[in-house]
Amino acid sequence: MAQRALNQDAITCSICLDLLKDPVTVPCGHSYCMDCIQTHWDQQVRFSCPQCRESFTPRPVLGKSTVLADLVEELKRTGLTAPPPDRCYAGPGDVSCDLCSGRKLKAVKSCLHCLVSYCESHLQPHHEVAMLQKHQLVAPSDKLQENLCSQHNKLMEIFCRTDEQVICYLCCMDQHKGHDTVSCAAERAQRQEELQTRRPLLLQSLQDKETEQERLRQQAQDISRSAQTAVQRSGDDFREMALLLEKRRSEVEQQIRATQSTESETESRIQTRTRRNLEDLTRAVSELKDKLQLTLKEFKLPEPEPVNFREDFLRYACDITLDPNTVNYYLSLSEGNRRATCMNQPQSYPDHPHRFEYWWQVMKREGLTGRCYWEVELTWKGRVFIGVTYKDINRKGYDDESAFGLNNKSWALQCENNLYTFWFNSVGSKVPGPVSNRVGVYLDHSAGALSFYSVKDQTMILLHRVQTTFTQPLHAGLEPRRGVDDAVLTLVHGVITHLEKPKSHVHLVFVDFSSAFNTVQPHLMGRELLQMNANPHLILWVRSFLTGRDQRVRVNGRLSAVRTISSGSPQGSVISPLLFTLYTSDRRSTTPGMTYIKYLDDTVIMDTTNTHGSLQTELDSFSRWCRENCLDLNVSKTKEMTINFQHGHSSSPSLTVNNEIIEKAHLGGASVVR
Repeated sequence: MAQRALNQDAITCSICLDLLKDPVTVPCGHSYCMDCIQTHWDQQVRFSCPQCRESFTPRPVLGKSTVLADLVEELKRTGLTAPPPDRCYAGPGDVSCDLCSGRKLKAVKSCLHCLVSYCESHLQPHHEVAMLQKHQLVAPSDKLQENLCSQHNKLMEIFCRTDEQVICYLCCMDQHKGHDTVSCAAERAQRQEELQTRRPLLLQSLQDKETEQERLRQQAQDISRSAQTAVQRSGDDFREMALLLEKRRSEVEQQIRATQSTESETESRIQTRTRRNLEDLTRAVSELKDKLQLTLKEFKLPEPEPVNFREDFLRYACDITLDPNTVNYYLSLSEGNRRATCMNQPQSYPDHPHRFEYWWQVMKREGLTGRCYWEVELTWKGRVFIGVTYKDINRKGYDDESAFGLNNKSWALQCENNLYTFWFNSVGSKVPGPVSNRVGVYLDHSAGALSFYSVKDQTMILLHRVQTTFTQPLHAGLEPRRGVDDAVLTLVHGVITHLEKPKSHVHLVFVDFSSAFNTVQPHLMGRELLQMNANPHLILWVRSFLTGRDQRVRVNGRLSAVRTISSGSPQGSVISPLLFTLYTSDRRSTTPGMTYIKYLDDTVIMDTTNTHGSLQTELDSFSRWCRENCLDLNVSKTKEMTINFQHGHSSSPSLTVNNEIIEKAHLGGASVVR
């Protein structure tokens, strides 16, 4: 019976999963139905075996295999063992039985002692044999080898509390000798018990925070009542001083009139007395003035800030005109120097001591004091910084002292996609709030208040407020930065612009690198930085960052052994995208009409030369450059696309990289060729 089942597997077509019909054998030795393999190859660019993927050039000429045909007929006459249902066979993503031969069945259980996965049939000994019944069976898993100790090849079922890792029993007698060890089950039970014990403490901490919040709310109410009392008291003091001043004035006036009615012989004495009285009055007025100024300084309350409605803020609207002497070379000003746009090429601005040379920034020439309000409309899809700065901010450096929000001389709100972040002195704070394409900025310089608002129609919603003391006049500033959206817009703009020309088409190649950041080589990175005239200390720091890193991986709570890495930039670090951008910055085409559009590890080669074979030549050059810089191209994910709206235009020959054909991409199931 087993032999018949095996024979049926041997004469089953792996495409239709049925008995072979008109069987044929391809050069690699696998057999298929004549119609199945012909239909499969008709849909492919390259002719390969569906099972072993061996490629054939040219397309093989197939003939019927009479031996297999006779075998199929013989088995049909002698009877066949019905194969298992198709759903019982292991498919992609399923765990297969380790003991099945030929086409494998799905595993129903995995044994942690045998470290083998079994189908229903091969699992029967574990249910029937007494010794095997003691083995621990779990759900099917293809990661059983991870339960083995990499050093002793034994099952890891002991937890070392000293080193916080799972080990085998031989490890207990070796490097973990004398450590505090327990079984994995005991450690799991203890940690679950500790979690239940901590639950009341967490609840109590939450209750304490709510109590503290209520106390702060009560304190705020007390402050409000104290402010009202201070206002009332200051009013009473003003009225008392006014009455005292009026009484003193009346007394002086009476003395002066009494002096005028005195006899002439006493005029000198009266004048002396009057002078004395006037001096007393001067001192009294001076004392009252000092007291009045002290009282005003003590009880002065700022005028309330406008809230909610845009018309309240527009009373303080000011004209913001950007200073062309401060604009970075990659920004263009328009609309009367009120609009800043990122450019692909540096602009021809004259040298100026106030110009930002590194950061893509621009600011207002005149300083702002008092109460001011202005709005910024965000038409840029990348990252935009809206802020204010002192005039003496550094303009020539590339460090934090020149960037808005990264020093103690500027404040900035970062707007990117659907997120806001406030920056001051290199500290960023996430800002919740509704997303809008218009941001309002309100400044009360004397009160030390700076507020950012989301503006929608006539409604103002506060995003973030700063309360500080400003020591200099402030200048409004903008910093639009590039993002992945800019690369997409640049590509679309280039395609549309070229297609407007008669009898033109665009040929694109979307390049994919294999593990891009991991292929950065320290010595080549140092060479690129030297060509950029970078600071030698910076080059040494980057080389130290890329070499000699000790790394290990944590999977399911377990740490791997330590490995020393001497190449590649760590995935997930902030500096890795920047280093890869610098690493590939020298790759440009010298052919007119051939453009590289890059953002981090995404690269598109756009060919607008309309010349046959030019893009293949560029790809060959690009492939050599990648090999020289230790970069690997993932040809299977690299795609080719032709955009051509001319009638009757034939498809161009397939492009190749390292003798592998690049797959042609389609939009919506149809090629963009008419």
